[in-house]
Amino acid sequence: MITLCTELSGLPVPSFKFRRQIVTVYCGSDQTTEVFDYLANKINANMKGFLQKGADTLIGCRSILSFCIAIGILGLYLESVGASRMVIPKQPRPLALQSELFRKGRRTPSGYNFKTLYFDQKVDHFGFLQDKTFKNRYLVADQFWNRDGGPIFFYTGNEGDIELFCNNTGLMWDIAPQFKALLVFAEHRFYGKSMPFGPESFKNKTYLNYLTSEQALADFAELITYIKSTIPGAANSPVIAFGGSYGGMLAAWFRIKYTNVVLGSLAASAPIWQFTGITPCNAFYDVASATWARASNTCVSNAYNAYSTMEEIGTSAAGLKFISDTFVLCDPLKSAADIEEFKAFLANLYVNYAMVDYPYPTSFLADLPGWPIKEACKSLLKPLSGKPLLQALSKVTGLYFNYTGNAKCIDWKESGSTPTLGYQGWDYQVGSDDKNKY
Repeated sequence: MITLCTELSGLPVPSFKFRRQIVTVYCGSDQTTEVFDYLANKINANMKGFLQKGADTLIGCRSILSFCIAIGILGLYLESVGASRMVIPKQPRPLALQSELFRKGRRTPSGYNFKTLYFDQKVDHFGFLQDKTFKNRYLVADQFWNRDGGPIFFYTGNEGDIELFCNNTGLMWDIAPQFKALLVFAEHRFYGKSMPFGPESFKNKTYLNYLTSEQALADFAELITYIKSTIPGAANSPVIAFGGSYGGMLAAWFRIKYTNVVLGSLAASAPIWQFTGITPCNAFYDVASATWARASNTCVSNAYNAYSTMEEIGTSAAGLKFISDTFVLCDPLKSAADIEEFKAFLANLYVNYAMVDYPYPTSFLADLPGWPIKEACKSLLKPLSGKPLLQALSKVTGLYFNYTGNAKCIDWKESGSTPTLGYQGWDYQVGSDDKNKY
């Protein structure tokens, strides 16, 4: 805990005084117990033991580090506006929506109230050949806001529908009342409903020239400028950027590139070092695999062996039908090429499981129970082969796609493993955007 926090002393903040404050006040050893207690209450009282053991696990370290950054940045904001109180309250309050989120063991809709608005955004911020604009969607929640200069908490949208991230970024909603903040969730261009060229956005390769992280950051800067110039009381509001995963990378870069717009940023689970030549290419998948291995090595072996089993069984029309029927696929497998595509689909599914292997029920990427990997592995705890292996593996896909019991089949071709994420845009960005080749 102390080592991780000490590494934050290089954060781009105004003065050495603030850098030392982040390390000694908010991450010092005398505050460690209080930080753990506070985080446990902010997330879920039942997670206290998990967080206290988190230093030995990836997800624990990641969670602690993210919150440590949050505490430091928000403390910096309080100091910058002349406040003297600490961010960590003396009497931690339980999660406000706990009874709603965990009622009957399942996560209910967030209940968050926000307005959906659109901003006329430039398609190209850096050239002169394209003067077209598009409707950039953003969500606003002003019910907590101090309209006399209260802070703006700005979510830098990532690769999907912005409502998905709005409804699952509980930290911003939890702390907004305390800081009397205006919440803004901005949708990333080419995702959700923010399509620069409407239905044609992915049909013309020249249009994709405008799908870059640089253009997206410029979108965010323009939107903040617009908000501060049009909403009474917002002109002098300090802005803190929030983001997770790719959105966390954007939040970090946003603070670096637009220091005149953003006072600080919270970049949670942001793989900013995940680039060729800096981090081993397989690092992310190694971590995802290790998450499954912690549940059961036999489970991992079965999942791995299922690939070759599919290839063997899928050599005949009857075999392809068996696999399609077993996994309840909306689009039946018809060829060896389909087998390869379905294997890639499963690999992505395993990664998604690892990313949402939370100790509590969630509806982020899919409706899932707490510790979903442990639950998924229950059908794969003993060595299997042949058709029984695929039948057991189908329970893993069934848990992810049909935990609610409402799905009629698995749409593995059109919408991918998470329909609300934009796979068309993301696959293009990973292959073309220098800042996203990880």
